[in-house]
Amino acid sequence: NAAFFDLWLRLQITENIVRFKAQVHDDIIGQCKPEHEEYVIPIIRERMARGIMVRGRMMVIPNDAKWGALDWKALKD
Repeated sequence: NAAFFDLWLRLQITENIVRFKAQVHDDIIGQCKPEHEEYVIPIIRERMARGIMVRGRMMVIPNDAKWGALDWKALKD
């Protein structure tokens, strides 16, 4: 949640280049113009892989960013 908030604040509110539409379980659905993808995708990957300390150990959950589809269903295949 903290990573998603950081992304929303930076990319949607401050820079105004992404529109986050929904968070569904472990998916974040959003849209941006194709010319912004090369800038936005690495930022999203890096922020969402931020580690969290659990009982003295760092836990990092890898992510798999998918983009470029016209609808959400096309990304689930």
